[in-house]
Amino acid sequence: MRKAKHIVTTIDMDGLIAEVFLAKFNQQVELCDALKAQNETILAYLGTLDQRIIDLQAPRIYFIKDLCKMYDVSENTIHNYRKSGLLDCCHVGQKVWFTQEHLDDFNRRTDGRYKHKLKKVG
Repeated sequence: MRKAKHIVTTIDMDGLIAEVFLAKFNQQVELCDALKAQNETILAYLGTLDQRIIDLQAPRIYFIKDLCKMYDVSENTIHNYRKSGLLDCCHVGQKVWFTQEHLDDFNRRTDGRYKHKLKKVG
């Protein structure tokens, strides 16, 4: 088999044509650098969005003190909600926690009776 021959041609440009060509070339290099910078910015932003999605998909767990702050009520009130069947929970022994599903069900069941006491959790 024959090896391919590489043909290299050089063009010596002088004068006005060379200056115009060099100016256009430099302009294209600047545009490429700007696009690279934009791509890096977009990739960094996408990384933060990926982390936000992961955070949103993670199950949220709340404890009684968290609910007290969210609903601006006492621990006894939370216990009363549980006893009356308005608020479901998970528990092992004396450790009690609530998931976002429990809170969503509670908010649906209460039909707005306690929603005036809700505080935004951030």
